[in-house]
Amino acid sequence: PLVCRYKVGLGEVVLFNVNAYPAHPAIKELYAEILKKEQKAAAEKEDVWAVADENVEFAVYDQKDGAKHLYILAVDWYRDPSYERVCSVRIAGNEYKVKIPFGTMYKCVIRGGVGAYCASEDGEVLRIMNGRISVRGRGKQRFVILKDGKATEKEIDFTLSPTAETEL
Repeated sequence: PLVCRYKVGLGEVVLFNVNAYPAHPAIKELYAEILKKEQKAAAEKEDVWAVADENVEFAVYDQKDGAKHLYILAVDWYRDPSYERVCSVRIAGNEYKVKIPFGTMYKCVIRGGVGAYCASEDGEVLRIMNGRISVRGRGKQRFVILKDGKATEKEIDFTLSPTAETEL
């Protein structure tokens, strides 16, 4: 098979010029190997990414303001909820281990090499700007800040107001 690469806009197209369907036994393994290498190389170029096994899925979305939103969710519904699910989040070259409780989706807002998320679905990070995070929630919520290779926690009480702003 002939494999060609073409730059298109900001991306790249990889063309497999072969007279067979990708799942054909004659090329299936080669095709899968090349795709895995391409995916790994592309992921390593990203400044925000997550590495997880089959128990955790994630998605990264670019925002208009330059931030990124990383959504993380445990998808192994067949396991006991007490099973520990972990993924590694990479932000600007630093890696952070994040434990994902079953049935909870984390939304991590990342901007300027700093990430923050609420450790429950009863709170949310709205934005990170100028060394501060804007959050909303109800009751007392624990927020995790990922910065300079360290994960720190802040508890914020929303009893008096559903929104708050705090220093990173």
